[in-house]
Amino acid sequence: MRTLIWKEWREQRLSFLLYLATILLAAMIFGFAGRMFVCFTIAAFLGTSVFIHENTRKTQEFLLSNPVSTTKIYWAKFLSGLSLALIFFLLTLLLYNVLLLFPYFIRKALSDDLTLLKQPHFCCFIIILIYSATLLTSLLTKNTMVTLLCSWFVAFATALLLLPLLIHLFSMVSIEQIFSPTAFPLSIGNSPTSIGIKLYYLFVLFTLIAIFAVYGLIIWQKAISKEANPTRVILKLISVLIVISFIAQLVFHITASISLKKEIKRLKTAGIPLTMEEVIPPPISDEENAAVIYQQAFNLLEILDKKYPEEFKLLSHVYYVHNNLDNLTSEQKQRFSRLALNDTDFINLFQLLEKAASLPACRFDIQYEEGSEAELPHLSKMRKLAQLLGARTYFLTKTKRYKEAMKSAETGFRMADMFIDEPLSISQFVRFAIDTITIDSLQTILNSPQSITPDNYEKLLSEIENKNPSLQLAGDIAICGGSHSLFQKILDGDIEPLKIWWIIQPQKVLKTTGGQFYGFLHTDRMNFFESLVVKVYLGYLNKPAIQEDYRFYLYWNRRNFALSKMPYYQLRNEAALLDRDLSNNQKPCYTLSTKFLLPSTYMYSRKAQYIATLDTFKLGLALRIYQQKNGTYPDSLTFLAPEIIPEIPLDPFTGKNYIYLREGKGLIVYSIGPNGKDDNGIYDSKKRQDDISFKVTN
Repeated sequence: MRTLIWKEWREQRLSFLLYLATILLAAMIFGFAGRMFVCFTIAAFLGTSVFIHENTRKTQEFLLSNPVSTTKIYWAKFLSGLSLALIFFLLTLLLYNVLLLFPYFIRKALSDDLTLLKQPHFCCFIIILIYSATLLTSLLTKNTMVTLLCSWFVAFATALLLLPLLIHLFSMVSIEQIFSPTAFPLSIGNSPTSIGIKLYYLFVLFTLIAIFAVYGLIIWQKAISKEANPTRVILKLISVLIVISFIAQLVFHITASISLKKEIKRLKTAGIPLTMEEVIPPPISDEENAAVIYQQAFNLLEILDKKYPEEFKLLSHVYYVHNNLDNLTSEQKQRFSRLALNDTDFINLFQLLEKAASLPACRFDIQYEEGSEAELPHLSKMRKLAQLLGARTYFLTKTKRYKEAMKSAETGFRMADMFIDEPLSISQFVRFAIDTITIDSLQTILNSPQSITPDNYEKLLSEIENKNPSLQLAGDIAICGGSHSLFQKILDGDIEPLKIWWIIQPQKVLKTTGGQFYGFLHTDRMNFFESLVVKVYLGYLNKPAIQEDYRFYLYWNRRNFALSKMPYYQLRNEAALLDRDLSNNQKPCYTLSTKFLLPSTYMYSRKAQYIATLDTFKLGLALRIYQQKNGTYPDSLTFLAPEIIPEIPLDPFTGKNYIYLREGKGLIVYSIGPNGKDDNGIYDSKKRQDDISFKVTN
């Protein structure tokens, strides 16, 4: 063995000196990326020359005549060439650091791309991969130039044959991450997900290296050393790879199918709907459907938006009506007031809203059968209408038209209730927003005691008491996980959804700007080759991963659904664990799940904020009623029940009573909000103060 290694060194002496000179020259001329390219090229030449030299020098017969096994000969030659490639790599790293002692190279390094330097382990694996791939190819071709040209094809073809195994055994990264331009491990950070991606790529490189090395040994033993035809040997080896890949695909498909069926059975047992037919609201006649009137309002809204672009731009920032409109300049207030109260088109718009609010039901034309691509353009328009209505309530109060202001607020509350039957969480979030806007628009009128009668207080209190704070989740599960879902379309052989992912432009549209419910950018049309790749790779090879993705989506929703009936202060820890489960489960290929699913903590925090908004407003009204009856505010909230309200609500964030303070002639009732800290009833997002309060100044 020692003799063989010494023989290899003697044969490689001139090449070693030539490569060393090349490394030194590259260190003087190129940046670090250029030097690494030289290392990769040297590794390719070393892999090519190890066995081809035996043919060109006609020393193979003499080599095989030595009393040494062919296995030892192979590994001696393999490791000797590989050690030289790694020596040159280490020398490159060493030279980089040594040259930094000189000012010229320091200045050059400042503008250098050090991405490769930060990932030396990957560079090392790539060098070994290039070396082993060219060595295997050289055994097949026995020609230097052909080997250099074909080794890339051999590496790529081997990777393709191993795809099913690599996808399913080591699919800790998503489809999007694998094909994304930033997915290459040299460009990824140190988050838990990116570490998993790095490990995945390392394993792929290691697997390919092992296959090239072992296949090279088999070809050397079975074909070269016995002077047999290597084509027959390589065909047998390829057949073995294909069989392994096919068995892997079959096993993973069966196991994923069984897991998915079990999860679907668990959801059915829990009574969670899985089809849109179970959650779609019943049809409503046009005469009773408020959506018909709202559609007329939408048409008029588009005209007004084009007619008054500046006003609508200001309006887009209005959420807390009272505070936002108070901060407008006097000129802006006059312009808004004139439009909201006197403009004919705006008056017609508000009359349409009042008419719609008087109808018994509302059902917008949502194409639920389209599943995850169902469009909800009415959400952003309804929210904008609520902002306009809130602004009108505000200006009616400022002009002391209190009766009309109360009617305007009632219309706002009715608008929010129109979403109660829409079985989608995003619709419920818009409902929460509309009620919040309406409540805030009443802040001014409640600070004017003479403006509102006891009957008005009772009417508002009854309105709030009848509000439903539940969060509809059944539609989300059915629309994304049911029979018409994106998952099911893919599993049924529809590759259109997969084309979206091939373009790799996913966007979760969870804002009320209309468009698609969970949209993805449809940018370019795929050519024939891309379509074929999608069908073969994603539609067939990745099918078990899609099934596992689907199963995880249903599993997560089942756990999340169980939390929906619990108060926030009880579910907070469970929701955090569920979210951690979501963030940690980036494998295997949970790409679609992570795009569809909202964090549980976020969803239930939004619901708790809505409940706190309703409760603080209700308590504020009850305190006003108590003050009108008794001439002063009570010392404690307990005086309000059961005479004015049935029971005292609890803060959803603590499970304790809301904080009630007397402030001069007025009062404040508030919840400590999502951050769990008492910020004295102050909401200031810049200072991370998020108390939810209702304040009366007199």
